[in-house]
Amino acid sequence: HRDPCLRRRRLRRPDAARGGELGGERAIAGALAQRPLAALLPSGRYGRGHLREHRPNLLAAFPTPVVAATINATGADDNNGSFTSDGRTLYFSSRRSGAFEIYKASITTSGEFQAPEAVGELNAGGIANGNPVISADQLTIYFGRMLQGGSGDIWMARRSTPADGFGTPVPVTELNTDATDGPDYLTADGCTLYF
Repeated sequence: HRDPCLRRRRLRRPDAARGGELGGERAIAGALAQRPLAALLPSGRYGRGHLREHRPNLLAAFPTPVVAATINATGADDNNGSFTSDGRTLYFSSRRSGAFEIYKASITTSGEFQAPEAVGELNAGGIANGNPVISADQLTIYFGRMLQGGSGDIWMARRSTPADGFGTPVPVTELNTDATDGPDYLTADGCTLYF
């Protein structure tokens, strides 16, 4: 599999001193679907979980956010979401099983979330996995993995079609440092990863 961005790849690290546990709530958070009528934000406002907003058209202001109850787990940390480019699936991290794991939830045609399910092939038992960022073609996913001893690294997994499961995750060694690293945003062309 040839990397189409091999010569164009740019990496951005907005702040030099990153740290803390994977999946922690970020000050600037919010996974926006490609359809800018909807927004999803991790929040501690009503417990730890996601809030969703929806507006009727692009000229309307977003209303007061409401709890996205279907995807939030009571008493667990649910956060750091990434929508697929079609806005139909949300990948996010949750501590509902003990350690942070990656989950996905589909969105119905009426705009409601279906019950989330763990993306088992991305999760390593007892190790924190979070901050999932899915590529526009839905074939590559980047995520953070907190290793034993407190160091977090960026990992990735690929699949052949969006209907397939992801292959075995591997560390992205050219991005990982001695600090805690985790992906934040992947550009639509897949050539720039902000972390």
